[in-house]
Amino acid sequence: PVVVSKDPSSSILTVSVNTSPDIRVFLSKAALNIALKYPVFGIGQGVFTEEARHYVDLARAKDNIEMKDFGALTIDPHCAYWGAFAETGLAGLGSLLLFLFFLIKRTLLSRTKTSPFFWGFIGYLITGLFVDIFSMRPFWLLGALLLSASEIAKEDNTQ
Repeated sequence: PVVVSKDPSSSILTVSVNTSPDIRVFLSKAALNIALKYPVFGIGQGVFTEEARHYVDLARAKDNIEMKDFGALTIDPHCAYWGAFAETGLAGLGSLLLFLFFLIKRTLLSRTKTSPFFWGFIGYLITGLFVDIFSMRPFWLLGALLLSASEIAKEDNTQ
């Protein structure tokens, strides 16, 4: 990020740019490395915070990650898909992507009344590139509404 500061005594403006990688870069790399080490079943649901400390180069990340972050908070890789891959491996990620594929396919086949829910759901899936959406209740609620709207539309089309 860019930081603009003003020295009160001299009224000089200083502009500085932090070129160090964002915390997301370090955590995404940690998730990828964990997934590559445990590719089939991952490390287990909810274990990323504990395991990430072994995969992040804290010397390079010191400006972005404090040591207390790894114990006091739950840290996710800031990408739902990398997180699913690290924690559940190919088995979990594949199952999740298959579920999402069939949900979207079913919605597209119904074609009516689902447009607002569908585009909201797609928006959530895109947001998943930057945030862990799978732990958000509204994501699953929207998925359920999407499936329900698809069923209603399917019934209306058959009548």
